[in-house]
Amino acid sequence: MRRVLMLVGPTVLAVGLIVPGSAAGSPPDPAAQPPVSSCSGMCPMIYEPVVCELSDGVTRSFSNDCVARAYACDRALHIVGCAAGQIATPR
Repeated sequence: MRRVLMLVGPTVLAVGLIVPGSAAGSPPDPAAQPPVSSCSGMCPMIYEPVVCELSDGVTRSFSNDCVARAYACDRALHIVGCAAGQIATPR
């Protein structure tokens, strides 16, 4: 499908054109679609550090609990437990 942009004053209009012989009417190929993730990638940018132990045995610091949950979900891990604070790094 080809798209044409027309400038009308300060507004941009997008007009979709159906080209004969295009696959506009056929259903999308499921293999071409990106996998749908049930993990939320949107977390507030609030710094409330937590230390979480994950099901793979690793303990990590995160900027907040939402970021910890998103990290675990993206990697198909479970959070065993969390506590407020952060891991002290040696100096």
